[in-house]
Amino acid sequence: VLLVGAGLMVQGFGNLIAEGGNFAPRTLLTAATNLPGTAQYASPNARFTFYRQSLEKMAALPGVSGVATMSSLPLDNGYGTSGFSIAGQPAHDASQARFAVMQSVSPNLFSLLPVPFQSGRAFSDSDGANTQPVAIVSQALAQRYWPGRSPLGEHVKLGSDDSTSPWMTVVGVAADVKWSWDDTVQENTLYMPLAQQPRYSQLFLLRGAGGGDVMQFGNAVRQAVMAVDPSQPVFNVRTLAENIHQASIGIAYVSVMLTVAGVIALVLAAIGVYGFGIIIRPIGAF
Repeated sequence: VLLVGAGLMVQGFGNLIAEGGNFAPRTLLTAATNLPGTAQYASPNARFTFYRQSLEKMAALPGVSGVATMSSLPLDNGYGTSGFSIAGQPAHDASQARFAVMQSVSPNLFSLLPVPFQSGRAFSDSDGANTQPVAIVSQALAQRYWPGRSPLGEHVKLGSDDSTSPWMTVVGVAADVKWSWDDTVQENTLYMPLAQQPRYSQLFLLRGAGGGDVMQFGNAVRQAVMAVDPSQPVFNVRTLAENIHQASIGIAYVSVMLTVAGVIALVLAAIGVYGFGIIIRPIGAF
């Protein structure tokens, strides 16, 4: 029973982690940055300019097939949720408050990972700071709050119904992404263009061409960021596969230990049956 239970647990764990394979995690390099809350980056435009210039320098590196930025990684357990509101669907009390994973992303994030679209469009370079605020919602969010109909053209905003945040027009519905390997249900996700919502903390993503060792770009990524701002470091430079491994290492050890316990239990049970047979055989001779 222990061995069968261990096998089922390992299989289930393997199925969860295998979802990361959709993103080819071994060929995707990730690097984190955290801009200081100083006057240099106080304005959204300053933050956006830093990210845009850094991405341009990374994209120019030989052997790079694509770069992007986002706020948290798939299957990494590093996400958080924030409140949001929907036009025409006011929350009358705290029990009706809505929360979603908030992602500030560059336009090509959806093609780099990739994340397919159910309807609508991805962000483009024309979705700038001075244009109509837009958003993309996940399939889970769309089905929950606009069941049986399209959310395209609807309006959402960050914070409560009475917040001063601008209303964003929904322009696309993207497939669900699992942000934590142990999520039993799909998290609502709200994507916003980097140019309109540049955060202080972002993650750079770099895809290597040809399927080689993407870690070879680690120092080049650091140099690209330092060329934009010599005082700004990047950290946690590693592949998406390593991030997923770090996030799930605890349950991986539990799976191994349970498997070992199952094998030991099977061996002890086999010895017990064999020993019982040895005892019974002489009795049968009488």
